[in-house]
Amino acid sequence: MTRYIAILLSALSLGSCAEWLDVLPKTSVQEKEMFNSEYGFKDVLTGFYIYMGDQELYGRSLTYGFLDILARRYDNSVVASNLYNYENDYKLLKDAVWSKGYTLIANINNFLHFVDANSDVIRTPDYHDIMKGEALGLRAFIHFDLLRLFGPIYSENPGTVSICYRTKMDKYATPRLPADQVADLVIEDLLAAEKLLDGTDNEQFGADEYNENRDPFLVLRQLRMNVWAVRAMLARAYLYKGDPASRKLAYDYAREVIDSPHFELAESNTDNRILFSEHIFSLHIYEMEKLMEGDFGMSGSDRLYVRQDTLDELYEKNAGYSTDFRQNSYYFQSSEGKFVLRKFDQSSYLGKYDGAEIMPLIRLSEMYYIAAECTTDAEESADLINAVRHARSIPESLDIQATNAYDASDVRPGYDSSKSVRINELMKEYRKEFYGEGQLFYFYKRHFYRTFFHCPLSAGMAAENYTPRLPDDEYIFGNNN
Repeated sequence: MTRYIAILLSALSLGSCAEWLDVLPKTSVQEKEMFNSEYGFKDVLTGFYIYMGDQELYGRSLTYGFLDILARRYDNSVVASNLYNYENDYKLLKDAVWSKGYTLIANINNFLHFVDANSDVIRTPDYHDIMKGEALGLRAFIHFDLLRLFGPIYSENPGTVSICYRTKMDKYATPRLPADQVADLVIEDLLAAEKLLDGTDNEQFGADEYNENRDPFLVLRQLRMNVWAVRAMLARAYLYKGDPASRKLAYDYAREVIDSPHFELAESNTDNRILFSEHIFSLHIYEMEKLMEGDFGMSGSDRLYVRQDTLDELYEKNAGYSTDFRQNSYYFQSSEGKFVLRKFDQSSYLGKYDGAEIMPLIRLSEMYYIAAECTTDAEESADLINAVRHARSIPESLDIQATNAYDASDVRPGYDSSKSVRINELMKEYRKEFYGEGQLFYFYKRHFYRTFFHCPLSAGMAAENYTPRLPDDEYIFGNNN
């Protein structure tokens, strides 16, 4: 993989949307060598997925690390007390997310230029459209997460200037755009990716399909930006926009993924902790357990942990939910009176094709939740949430009921009355379902929860607490028109 690394390193100075890129002559030679064969394109595209697994991206910060710390997932004292003052303890961390995100985007744009300019060297049928579709989907995926993190609370201020949307790898600054324009560009890229992948993606997801008779570049599609991952991303993006027309599209795309034959809700985490059958898009991270040892090892002062009372309250054990497998010993193990997340423990996997060293980025349960949030039919909404709960071993006697109060202000004691019963029930499911996957903070932000489970701010969350400041270099060197 030394060739793709050379390209990635050539853009490591891309910390903003500004004119930081200086392509040296020797880099141009490397590009020509790299993109003069089909193998070179495959090599570079594979490199993008490996780079996404960096600990300052989805290998830690944008999954179980920074984002879950912001959502107050952990009880340990090493989590900074001034959590939402992003210019102190977490300044370097959030700046690195920005820098590495745009580094990856720059290299994806370079790839997209050459995949068309040198398309004649790509001779395997469908390879061009598949590779271009994956790259467009990845460009949208990274931009969307940068928008969700650094952008405004969209429902409150969709016209607020947010991030830039880079579509070229050059030295020229790109202006930061209003959040609604960025969201539209994300959707534009995803629709283009769907068009390219529809009918060309072979949709081979099963591990049993990995054998000598298959093209190794086109199997285990859940580890690539496949056509269903693109559709799941469209559901996410339309949900984020939130207007009635977008919510209808979010529902339609989520339902399409739910009805796909490739994914099914897991009914146990005994044999597969990360529920690989539900993965629509995920990453293989080399030596994952070694990288996580400091965070989730069974000993050590800096590990991330939760207390027994936190787990009991979070998973509502006193309300009859003790059968919910999301809180069992396959996910949380006790050490010295503290519970450590073991969802990513590798001891139960036989090989890398059954879920070993895998970080989930989009799972099927999220599609149920998106459809449940967007449907106008309250009974269907409750049924969708209950379907996931049943798969998680919660008995039907505890089913959520679509009463007349389902979409009214939630007046139940202990619940946020500014939200409906529907939204608060979904919030609880995000809390239980996506531990270690980084999705809960985005839910809180999208719905502008003023307070939440273990929120450390006595005065409640303000908009600025949900919105990290862009890196200083972006304001110094960026085009801020």
